[in-house]
Amino acid sequence: MPSSLQSGKSDQFSIPYVDIKAFEKGIIERYTDGSKAVICQDGDILIVWDGARCGFTGRAIHGAIGSTLARITPKPGLDKDYLYYFLKSQYQRFNTNVKGMGIPHLNPFIIHHSSFIIPPLPEQHRIVERIEELFSELDNGLASLKQAKEQLKVYRQSVLKWAFEGRLTNRSKDWASIKLGKVAYAVDPQPSHRTPPVVDNGIPYVSIKDFDHKNGKIDFVNARKVSPDILREHCERYQLKEGDFVIGKIGTIGKPIKVILPQVYTLSANIVLIQPININSSFLYYFFQSNIIEKEFLSGKKATTQAAYGIQKVRELKNQNSYAK
Repeated sequence: MPSSLQSGKSDQFSIPYVDIKAFEKGIIERYTDGSKAVICQDGDILIVWDGARCGFTGRAIHGAIGSTLARITPKPGLDKDYLYYFLKSQYQRFNTNVKGMGIPHLNPFIIHHSSFIIPPLPEQHRIVERIEELFSELDNGLASLKQAKEQLKVYRQSVLKWAFEGRLTNRSKDWASIKLGKVAYAVDPQPSHRTPPVVDNGIPYVSIKDFDHKNGKIDFVNARKVSPDILREHCERYQLKEGDFVIGKIGTIGKPIKVILPQVYTLSANIVLIQPININSSFLYYFFQSNIIEKEFLSGKKATTQAAYGIQKVRELKNQNSYAK
């Protein structure tokens, strides 16, 4: 282990210190003078020896190896890349057979006594080439998938735009521009805006950070827990029902998500509850997902330390041809 470290680079401390962060992300934050250090070169095989990620194998960058890492060097007759991929394939076995009661440590017995087939060097080279060919195809597939997902987002917004311009049904002449307050209640769940204190084994007090928009779920586990009395107070002000949804009004603006029943949780002050009354609830929910309403939020939000959109502004929301009669 290096005898001394410092956070910046200088004439004396010029060798990168390869800790976990440098190893996994290539981010170098500390340097060493190199005394008593084991130096690794770009492409060397390193394995995490201590911690939750022990057994994880990766490529080194040039520097002094940190105390939680170890270098593995193949003997003659064993291709380095072949060994590298084999060790990566064993991560689950290494990581689930650790030593130590506190911080887990890689079990050296498993490393030293791991047996595997070693074909002749030319065959090892062909196996490595085939692995990298297939990995390249997978990477290209992932890139294509990401591109397709982005294209789907654009297409989804186009569909929503066409829908609320009347182009999907070729009927918009009998549509009207109506304020949201005419077709839905916009409820401020916590009008005092005072966050209730945390209690043990309490009721979830969910905020916009607890809504998983990707999967349409609420994270009740990590939500703030408050007294059941808060739930009773909230139930006196509003009752959740099928078709209701919430939007953010502080920090994250808009981004609707449907509520989950039964009502065994409370809603925080940073969201607005939308309860459709004289309109198809799904129609209104999709409208709030469209760029049309997003533009309204962007133009009307108040810029403070956190972006904000007041409850009254929500009630006044409208857009030409937004709501069908």
